Amino acid sequence: ADLDFRGIKELVVAGDLDFISGKSASYDLVVTDAEDVPVFREQIPPLYIEDGRFFLRLVPKQFTEDRVYTLSLNANDDSGKATTIGECVFRVLK
Repeated sequence: ADLDFRGIKELVVAGDLDFISGKSASYDLVVTDAEDVPVFREQIPPLYIEDGRFFLRLVPKQFTEDRVYTLSLNANDDSGKATTIGECVFRVLK
């Protein structure tokens, strides 16, 4: 997917969480660059999991133009181990 930030201050992305069947201790959204370096990380509030959706506000200054990023949804167990349960790849246009 291409995220086009030209002419806008921020972009809100909606995500469906209804596919989550098990319950983990917590869930995180992580955006990494092509070198797998995190550029964004945030825990998803439990209310979003119960509601079955989330909204992520992305700001252009967080990203470099024409680079590829990966958005991952991670489930964390009680020991702190993270498992990726959803993922998408996008490129940024400015």
